[in-house]
Amino acid sequence: MSVLILVADDESDVEDLFRQQFRRDLRAGRFTMDFAQSGDGALQRIRDAAGASLIPILSDINMPGMSGLELLPKAKAARPDVPVNLITAYGDADTRRKALEGGAEALLTKPIDFVALRSEIDNRVPRGWSRGPLRARLRRTHCEHMFSALPSNSDIARCSQHVSKVPTTTDIRDDLNSSPSDAPHEERAV
Repeated sequence: MSVLILVADDESDVEDLFRQQFRRDLRAGRFTMDFAQSGDGALQRIRDAAGASLIPILSDINMPGMSGLELLPKAKAARPDVPVNLITAYGDADTRRKALEGGAEALLTKPIDFVALRSEIDNRVPRGWSRGPLRARLRRTHCEHMFSALPSNSDIARCSQHVSKVPTTTDIRDDLNSSPSDAPHEERAV
């Protein structure tokens, strides 16, 4: 499963800012980021990302052409499972009301609070999750047949059950449940 964050903003420096803020996550393969500079571009990327786990869509409200408020119902229609967070420089009560009534998960104000945004992302993507190591572990346990296509959650669950039965796996719970008297004793000369 590919985890994708889509950012729609017409400002050219937004991509650099987001890539800088999330550089470690991007390098680790925890998720990828895609960027659109218009509402129409964002809709196309949403359609293109049909097989990806898209979490979340972040869209600026004020963009030329289709605004973020106009994009919101279209994005929700295309991917009702994906939260849409709108971004604005003007966090007035009327804008907040329109965004939330339209189905936005949240309204973020500029400058973006990246600590809060990271927390939101962390709630949706486990910290240790990375596509590469999981695939390598599953391949080592003879589950490579699943990689002709991206695995579903049920495929991963089935394979993880298989992984837990592989003899090379050590279950430390056995070591924790044994008492010191169960361990072999060594006689040492003093």
